[in-house]
Amino acid sequence: MVLDYLSIKQTLIYLEKETGYKYEFDELKELSLAGKLDVFFYRNCIIYNIYDFNISSTRVKKDNEFVSQPLYFANNVHKIGGMFFLKDAFLNIDDGNFSKLKAKVTVEEVYEQEDFSFDKESNYSYSKGDTGYLSSAKFGNLYYFPDYRIDSKPLQDRAIIHISYDELRFKKKQLDKLVNITEASALKIEDELAKVRDELKTAYNNLEKKQEKIDRFEAQEIQLDDNELNERSEKSYLITIGLLLNMLTISRVAGGRPTYSSEAVIINDINSENIYGQKKSTIGERFKKAKDALIDEKKKR
Repeated sequence: MVLDYLSIKQTLIYLEKETGYKYEFDELKELSLAGKLDVFFYRNCIIYNIYDFNISSTRVKKDNEFVSQPLYFANNVHKIGGMFFLKDAFLNIDDGNFSKLKAKVTVEEVYEQEDFSFDKESNYSYSKGDTGYLSSAKFGNLYYFPDYRIDSKPLQDRAIIHISYDELRFKKKQLDKLVNITEASALKIEDELAKVRDELKTAYNNLEKKQEKIDRFEAQEIQLDDNELNERSEKSYLITIGLLLNMLTISRVAGGRPTYSSEAVIINDINSENIYGQKKSTIGERFKKAKDALIDEKKKR
């Protein structure tokens, strides 16, 4: 069925509806180049093949002289309506069209066909996987020799050489597979993010407890015991928070979206909890220390 293949516009709408992510045409090209999405096109045209030329050849007039010219014949000439596989289509874009179809195309689906040959003994018909050249010629353009063989020149003169964007199609089964992979990846990422949130919460709570001790001891002007909070453990917590900040504000999947769009959003969420010691300025200063500690540690690598 033609509905098993979607146009570019239909494909973008379908993927957004199923995944919640707004795909762009360039991303379809990347998927095609990566071998995850095949490109097809629909045409109503003539398909044919060429076999050995006539050894005797013909004489044609060229520059006021008659010269010999090999005579090529076409066989398996059918009028066909179907879907064709266009390999590496996105590699050959030129002024909104694709490069000349110099090579054969592969038949993907056949919806209708009519044999233009008079040789009924072969009973040949095209099916999925067959290959051939395409032409926009009509029945009236064909030239039959007395032995009913067909001259390939009128077909070659009217060869289909360009495919437009509007004719491109993507197979729905491949899109469904892509959607399933995307959903599975999203679930896995969500599980990882849940673990990250728990780790961030634990680390932040530990840091908060340490900060409360620091505030209390500073108010009483008491020297902190090295066993209570030493510089090494504080630095370790800061580095952990710095790493978690990166994980929450940077997308972990190509083309995906981070959990938080910015550090400011995280600060606002924490501040909205109305917990002691969690003012915006205090949180911002702690986050800055965490990022600085992470940068210093990376420099040592």
